[in-house]
Amino acid sequence: YAKNQQCLDISHALSAKTDEISQKVDDKIAECEALKIALSAAKDELFSYWSKTVPAGDVGFMAKDGLSSVEIQRLCSKINEKCATACVVSKQTDGTSKICLFSAVCDTNKVGRAICTALGGKGGGNEDLSCGSLPLLSEEELKAFFVQQFNL
Repeated sequence: YAKNQQCLDISHALSAKTDEISQKVDDKIAECEALKIALSAAKDELFSYWSKTVPAGDVGFMAKDGLSSVEIQRLCSKINEKCATACVVSKQTDGTSKICLFSAVCDTNKVGRAICTALGGKGGGNEDLSCGSLPLLSEEELKAFFVQQFNL
């Protein structure tokens, strides 16, 4: 009885007859995948727009709240297209900040570890990309430390 009731509940939720549930579920999965692709494209456009606000040059720095690790990397990569070294910091809801560095001119693993160590965080990476987490600091404090400490 319980399984039959669950099937009827799903049928009602999908507005489908019980023998059409499987197809409706497949349709919903395909719809979700299409929405994920559209959202990813829209985020790429947003990151391109944001990166245009960073002046071209040696160092590009941006702080944006609430970005995921992957989103931080994507935005940092966009900024690194016009700046030799790019840094993106994002405040998180857990009271920390995530940081990402891309560079064509310095070893981001060394720089990233130095930043994280000096500011009480942790992180690592390779010569081209470094990511980490930091205690929550203001955008101004982070930007000043990044530029001042490493003269990039």
